[in-house]
Amino acid sequence: METDLGAEVERLRTLLERQPSCLMRVGVDGTILAASDAAVSLLGARGLVFVLDTSLVERLADNGPQVWADLVGRVRQSGSASAECEMNDLTGLRRDVVLQGVSHPPHPDGIESMVVVVRDVSMARRLEESLREQQELRRAAQDDLRVAVEQVTALQAQLDGMMLLAQQVVERGRK
Repeated sequence: METDLGAEVERLRTLLERQPSCLMRVGVDGTILAASDAAVSLLGARGLVFVLDTSLVERLADNGPQVWADLVGRVRQSGSASAECEMNDLTGLRRDVVLQGVSHPPHPDGIESMVVVVRDVSMARRLEESLREQQELRRAAQDDLRVAVEQVTALQAQLDGMMLLAQQVVERGRK
């Protein structure tokens, strides 16, 4: 039985490490217990040894401990939850990420944990910001154009008035 359990643990470990997505088994205290190659890469590490038994919470920027505590609480309550935050990798690169946590059944090591998928949404956030900036620039250009049209319309009205006055002067001069 123990051999079967060891083989199953090894099979799951191999499956986890080779996943193309950023999967981790993380203790509820934030300790990284297992990670896929993609997760190791996202964390900016050169190998699994550099992330195992380190704190994912320490990688989360700004209000990371609060984000993590909220995520753990919601996973405990409903079985799964997600949170958006910023994460600093080991090289200092800051990324916008979405953490999706799912409760993990009791593990042979006895550590309460959950499976966490980390998605880097930095590019999407930059695109959204770029679109917002483009919209603001477009609105500003439209406002400038509207003002210019109003000014041209006012000048045209002045010119029309001046032309009418000039025609009246010419008409009076002919009489």
